[in-house]
Amino acid sequence: MPPRNLIWLGAIAVAAIIAVWASRPAPHQDAPRDEHLRAIGDACRTIQRNYHRPVDDSELVRLAIKGLAQIDEYSTYVPPEQIAAFQARVGGSWRDIGLRLEVVEGEATVLGSLAGSPAHKAGIFGGDKLLEVNGRDVAGMTLEQIKALLDDESPEVRLTVLQAAGRRQEYRLPRGQAPVETVTGLFRNRAGQWVHYVDPEETVAYVRVKEFTHDTVGTLNRVVRQFGAPKALILDLRDNPGGLLAAAVGVADLFLREGTIVTSVGRDGQPVVYRAHSDDTLPDDLALVVLVNESTASAAEIVAGALRLHDRAVVVGARTTGKGSVQSLIPLESGMGQINLTTAEYFIGENVPISRRAGATNWGVEPHVHCPLPPGRREELSALRVRSEVVPRPSAATLPTTGPHGEEPLENFLSLDAQLAKALELAGDPDRVRQTLREAAAGRADRKTHEDRPATD
Repeated sequence: MPPRNLIWLGAIAVAAIIAVWASRPAPHQDAPRDEHLRAIGDACRTIQRNYHRPVDDSELVRLAIKGLAQIDEYSTYVPPEQIAAFQARVGGSWRDIGLRLEVVEGEATVLGSLAGSPAHKAGIFGGDKLLEVNGRDVAGMTLEQIKALLDDESPEVRLTVLQAAGRRQEYRLPRGQAPVETVTGLFRNRAGQWVHYVDPEETVAYVRVKEFTHDTVGTLNRVVRQFGAPKALILDLRDNPGGLLAAAVGVADLFLREGTIVTSVGRDGQPVVYRAHSDDTLPDDLALVVLVNESTASAAEIVAGALRLHDRAVVVGARTTGKGSVQSLIPLESGMGQINLTTAEYFIGENVPISRRAGATNWGVEPHVHCPLPPGRREELSALRVRSEVVPRPSAATLPTTGPHGEEPLENFLSLDAQLAKALELAGDPDRVRQTLREAAAGRADRKTHEDRPATD
């Protein structure tokens, strides 16, 4: 057995002994557990006595807890020194300096910086060249290697940049917390403002929700209500990894006047039901198209699934991830950190499962309109999105404002993004959206009638 596997086994042994003995019942009730503990303890002692070098007990315990926390693919261990950053990120903040880069032939070029980020405040814009990070020359490094340097735990980052004008400039950027911009448009124009209308007549609005945090519901509500009078709205949930359950419920509630949004069922088997309310609901005559893909997960699946279940939105794209689990941050009494543990499963409405189980042929949210992207197109689209979300370099007001930084018009997005093009085609005809929803409701009713019909010989 390789040494790393021996360490892992010993780690699990240490953690198991600590965790189990701390909450151990009376001996006569625990004979099978004692037998298992003796086997684990024997393996642990064997490793401690025979491994080729001494093993640090505290690090062993950390590795053990990490291993135990990975009881499923979504549960994780958060060590003490990472708790603050993890909680801030879950709450909608990041410590990222906000720099967006691309590496071409070994040269790191700045695409731009995110609004309000340290890089933006320092005046680092697209077209600059990144030369050094914390004194290390980045020439020849991959993008992943440069990101690793930028994402260390130091309180500040030192950058050396060759500005577009040809001047070499040094920067010291702090890693202060900043809110995540979870609600965006399609791209920023030359003035740095999000473009939300995706048709020349400004009858179809577009909003992307990148994840679900404390601010998402209020921001989305405010943004949509600031539109003029669009006939339809495209809500883009693609590549949204999820976030807070309460935020997902709140977003769905913006579009639904009644009905069950989601039901959460924990270990005790008792359902917790979240329902829509008519207060502050957006107008029903606003036709709604929701974009999803294979990376739409968790809280984003709640929103897409609830809007589909209640015939409020036509869903376009590809089947979603199938992550129907709820994670809770639970502190460890030992002071060794926290476990982000799966504590419940959720169901769309009252009983429609989302989780992808082994051997399943159905999971997640199934679109009304399937529209997969061609191979490689997702990567191109992702790169275009990065270029489009950064703040453009200040320039003369006479430059065009029809696309990201005046260089990427809407047509570029539509030519790359067949899913967005299909959503725009549907949203441009609100009657067609409503007809699609009526047909979906009728089909569901027919299936229920067939299922309820008693079998005959």
